[in-house]
Amino acid sequence: MTDIDFTEDAGRTPLFKAPLKTCDTHSHIYGALEQYPRTVNNKRLATVDAYKAMLKRLGIERCVIVHSSMYGTDNSITLDAIELLGQNFARGTAVVSPEIECAEIRRLHVRGIRGVRVSSSNNDITLDQVKGIAKKIAPFGWVLQLQDKNPNFILDYGKMLSELPCPIIFDHFGRTDPREGDAGANFCELLRLLQVCENVWVRLSAFYLNSLSGPPFYEDLKARAKKLTKNRPDRLLFALNWPHPKFPFSGMPESADCIDPIFDWISDGETRRMVLSTNAGQLYGFDP
Repeated sequence: MTDIDFTEDAGRTPLFKAPLKTCDTHSHIYGALEQYPRTVNNKRLATVDAYKAMLKRLGIERCVIVHSSMYGTDNSITLDAIELLGQNFARGTAVVSPEIECAEIRRLHVRGIRGVRVSSSNNDITLDQVKGIAKKIAPFGWVLQLQDKNPNFILDYGKMLSELPCPIIFDHFGRTDPREGDAGANFCELLRLLQVCENVWVRLSAFYLNSLSGPPFYEDLKARAKKLTKNRPDRLLFALNWPHPKFPFSGMPESADCIDPIFDWISDGETRRMVLSTNAGQLYGFDP
């Protein structure tokens, strides 16, 4: 499906009530072209007002704005979004240069940034450069979130990443091959790292990028979600990945479909609260 603009919110109410302080830990803002120049030919809009209205509809009280790679290392749009939403409501994850200095990290920290994004869609930092970045951000308590299209990303880099001196988040279920389900070698390595490494986290997000069965239930993700929850519920995060870039299924992407399955996958209320709320509150400094 072609990515659509989100300049106002429309959609259904979730089937279940989210716990207090539920936090969407990974979504993006795409602003006005004339105000926020882009490094790629992408004119899509996803505004702060539409995002805030969607969160209210879903009963989500906190968020983390993840800087889009289309803006390069100019984090202005993410910083402005945090300011509009307020730091009691929002934090941010930046895209930075490997040469970033501590003074700039300190400036971003004051503005609400609490992490760095490294993605295969972002060429500013390679996986071979993350050691230097991790050393710089560790004193600030920041996280390093990663995703890569390399099908053996976790097998190839997982051990090295798990030894870094800051929390590491494997985004979007680790982007393991959905055809392999919960028996694939990369998913099994992700489980192992989660069990033995205190700094490794996994984000339950972008369901549509990790599923062949699709919305609204994403049935083929259930086994993976349950194994992750059984192993380390205290190291799991939740996110919507709004405005659902690269949504591959037909029809309009529905944000409620990105939270309802959590209630099926995690039946215990306290564990569900941990994944949806408590973990993010601690990791991103909402509840120090």
